[in-house]
Amino acid sequence: MSLDQVLERTTINFPATIGTEEAEKLLEHIAAKLGCRIEYHLSENMRLEYDKQLKKICKSAESAKIRGGIYGKEICASFESFGFFASAPAYQGIRFFTPPGYDLSEISKEEIGLMDSVRKQVEAFFSKRK
Repeated sequence: MSLDQVLERTTINFPATIGTEEAEKLLEHIAAKLGCRIEYHLSENMRLEYDKQLKKICKSAESAKIRGGIYGKEICASFESFGFFASAPAYQGIRFFTPPGYDLSEISKEEIGLMDSVRKQVEAFFSKRK
């Protein structure tokens, strides 16, 4: 399989951009529906800069990311969010980690199954938003 095929299978694009609060609600939805445990870390990269014209320190956020793991019965799938940062975090999807150079056939069926189950729950979550 090509890299594009691996990325397509291991990436979940959200149908709409969501912020941090809604991203956490999505993770809660996935944990409840799959009966699994999700551990995650929210991080923001911040910048402090002295503005000579304003004569004060200005603080701004540069980026934000969610990284974590989804733990099924005997399997774990690690992930990170992707998106952009405007005036607040804007998450556009999640990407599951896979070892570099791996073909999809080298990833366990259980892990692929967990990724597929997460994808279905993401679709269900966003279908309720409409």
